[in-house]
Amino acid sequence: MKGILDFFSGKFTNVFSAVTRKKHYTPTFDIQNFEKLIAVSELFQSGQVYLISLQFIHDELGSRWINHRDEIVSLLSTRIKNNIGEDDIFCSRSEIDHLVVFTDHSKPDAKQICGDILKQITIKYLGKSYDHNIILRLAIGRRNGKLLFKDVAYSSKTENELIEEQQRIASEVTPKLEAFASPIKAKKKRPYELIYKPIWDKKNNVVSTFMVSIRKTGKQDINDQVTGPIGHNALKNPFCLASMIELDQFMLDEIIEMMQDFFKNNFRAMFSIPLNYKTLFNLTRLHNFLIRCQSIPIPLRKYITFSLAGFPEGFPEARMHEIITSLLTFCRDVTIVCDKIPTDVGYFKACGIKGICLNITERERTSNAYLGKIQKLAIECTRENINLSLDGIDNFEELMVMKETELNFISGNTIGRYDDAPHHIKPLNWDDLVKH
Repeated sequence: MKGILDFFSGKFTNVFSAVTRKKHYTPTFDIQNFEKLIAVSELFQSGQVYLISLQFIHDELGSRWINHRDEIVSLLSTRIKNNIGEDDIFCSRSEIDHLVVFTDHSKPDAKQICGDILKQITIKYLGKSYDHNIILRLAIGRRNGKLLFKDVAYSSKTENELIEEQQRIASEVTPKLEAFASPIKAKKKRPYELIYKPIWDKKNNVVSTFMVSIRKTGKQDINDQVTGPIGHNALKNPFCLASMIELDQFMLDEIIEMMQDFFKNNFRAMFSIPLNYKTLFNLTRLHNFLIRCQSIPIPLRKYITFSLAGFPEGFPEARMHEIITSLLTFCRDVTIVCDKIPTDVGYFKACGIKGICLNITERERTSNAYLGKIQKLAIECTRENINLSLDGIDNFEELMVMKETELNFISGNTIGRYDDAPHHIKPLNWDDLVKH
């Protein structure tokens, strides 16, 4: 086996050098057959085969990626070759994905070498980097002649080593771009706090779920009601991509901590946690969020629903299905928030969506045809075994109208406003609801 790897290593090095002045990311020999060769070896069982992804840098640079692509891949190649052994192999699957094979089974720092190099390059081209943005994948098995990979966590060097490294890199002439997202700060420094809005289970006559959002700290009126903007509108810049993503991560961290405390005291309720399209729409951001989800204790996952918002019409079904499937590992269900009545319930069924939440608008409140459309949608959802909920029922006239529809869940001021704490699961039938 070692002789075969020596042959490929020498063969690849010569060919790769010949095309270095062109497109560095172009595969230089049959990469698929090469991976088959690695798959039938035992190298992957020793944690020696790594896939390095430049996806995060690619996404953050956006249109600037084209201008820096060759330079980035060339730098990656140079730094990896300077840090691996003579018999180790580096090759490119594509301009984004690059494979490193460490032939020395005793090399304990293979992951650190790959992670450190990728972090250096990220700092150089994005100005800053955090460990959760470093995407490394480790070969762990094979299927149908192909390598199977899993994501592995990366940890930086010590703080002093990192400072020295950043100072050295900063001395180079590099583009200074704003960091993708800052790390979550300590709670005492955050101007936000969680708030909760009850959702009524219409068919079972119970309030069991609370919609989670945020407000600026201390925004209450004299009746202890939440005031001012909530959710993403509470951000200093509601349209800042990094802030929106950071907010979703913040809410997840906070709700996990809250649930752990409550459940120790035998408190039971379910929580609908919002996730914005911006947090999930590409593989890098989805990967980053899923890493955070791993901190959700397994016993609590059955009490969590992720609620997706802001997804555009026509979002690819395969991509949506991938997102849903990934999230379902960490929650009970995944629902989607729609600002208007969807026309293709079958699409959501195929994607694995378990529920649809409609936000009723002022314009729709005055539409005589709106109730009929909701009833038609409810019938379709029942047929597809998808729950339908309606948010924004703010007066009892609307509630009376909705009583006869086949909705599963209702929320709004008639059910309960946002509050600074959730409540234990409690029965609430129609008579109780009208009285209160």
